[in-house]
Amino acid sequence: MSTQYDLFGEIEAAELAASAQAAARSASATQFLAETPWPDLLAWWLHPDVIEAQLDHGECKASYRRGRHGTPGWAWAIWRDGLRFEAGDTWQGWQHRPRWCIPWAELRTLRSSRPDTTAQLAALAAGRGHPRAAGWRWWTDPHSLTHGWHPDALQAEQNADWYDGCERPDAAWPDRLMAWQLVIAAVRETTVAAAAPPAASERCDH
Repeated sequence: MSTQYDLFGEIEAAELAASAQAAARSASATQFLAETPWPDLLAWWLHPDVIEAQLDHGECKASYRRGRHGTPGWAWAIWRDGLRFEAGDTWQGWQHRPRWCIPWAELRTLRSSRPDTTAQLAALAAGRGHPRAAGWRWWTDPHSLTHGWHPDALQAEQNADWYDGCERPDAAWPDRLMAWQLVIAAVRETTVAAAAPPAASERCDH
């Protein structure tokens, strides 16, 4: 019987460890999306097909942004299986894709669970161009959400003439800031599952 109990104990310990790892990945996914923030988050919310189609090819297989006060931030990449991400202090550099993955289906489930947010974002984005064409600046994450920007850059994005290709330019800045606050709040209030892809898919040549 002791052997059987030992086996049950090992299974239970393995299940608890797996659950803890999944919870840690989920917390990291939320932190990455909301605190970095992922620069394409707003554009993806309203134009998911456009963003998901832009796979990160080339010599550099990820983007990277430092955290506050020069601390390690996050690396990320748009890839076939989903949005890859990894903390800067464990990411192995430009030759590797980030390890963790938020499947596109998971992100779409998040989006579907927030129809009110989607409606509000669509209203704010009306006439504000396209994230990959005229008006693209409106879709980028505001400098005020991150750190290290020169005061001139912070001031420039609040001026109406910075938003070339946007309707209602006088309201472009407050509407843009509100849109980002809404989409970040939606992420923070929802559990986002993340997976660990097979080790072979971490290499940049996959």
